[in-house]
Amino acid sequence: MPTQTKEQEQKGFRMLTIKEVAHFLCVNERTIYRLIKANKIPGVKIGGQWRFSEQNLQNWIEEKMESNLAVNHHENG
Repeated sequence: MPTQTKEQEQKGFRMLTIKEVAHFLCVNERTIYRLIKANKIPGVKIGGQWRFSEQNLQNWIEEKMESNLAVNHHENG
């Protein structure tokens, strides 16, 4: 698990690894790599390793949910 400073934690700034993101989203790590390759998930490569802002992931999930709701509403409306 990445080490966070107290200041980063207090500001809600938490960076996650591939493994942590997979756990957070309840998917396999391979799925995260596929999303990265397709440029569909917000992340940054630092020192050869991928890192993801927990807040950015939460925002990304909310956007996906809103988008899915709009599509479902359109299809059923």
